[in-house]
Amino acid sequence: MLDRLTPYLGTYRTTVSEPGEGVCPTGVATRFHEELTLERVDDWIRYRQHAVDLATGKVLHDEAGAIRAAPGGGFEVALAMNSGRLEHGRVTWEDAGPPTLRTDSVDFYHDRLGVLGTRRWFRFAADRCDKELWLAATAWPELRRHMWAHLHRIGQASPSQ
Repeated sequence: MLDRLTPYLGTYRTTVSEPGEGVCPTGVATRFHEELTLERVDDWIRYRQHAVDLATGKVLHDEAGAIRAAPGGGFEVALAMNSGRLEHGRVTWEDAGPPTLRTDSVDFYHDRLGVLGTRRWFRFAADRCDKELWLAATAWPELRRHMWAHLHRIGQASPSQ
């Protein structure tokens, strides 16, 4: 699966004319600038995501982690967030339709917001990544589309050693 992702590694950003959008469990809508980096390091992928609220300039979210082969088969994602939350889940790659990386997390530690589950979709096309974050929380017990953005690749990552 990691080799399939290689053509899509790099740094992606929203544009001024096409910011990301989202709706919080409280119902508050937001628009944001986002940057996403996927970089191969040996036999794993380094993942970094950063979002800033356009209205306030405040960091909405910052997370970093790794996608790697899981013990016993498959792939997993481990993330740490600026809120202190740690997240662990599984990763799948879908070739049907646009190449799609999907993460589903179900284990959360140090979560103060009542997160019950997350799903991230990364749909790739040429130098673009359409990203969605779905969230389940105490206010939203079922997964709902929370934040979404159309990101454009600004640079390709080369494998790190």
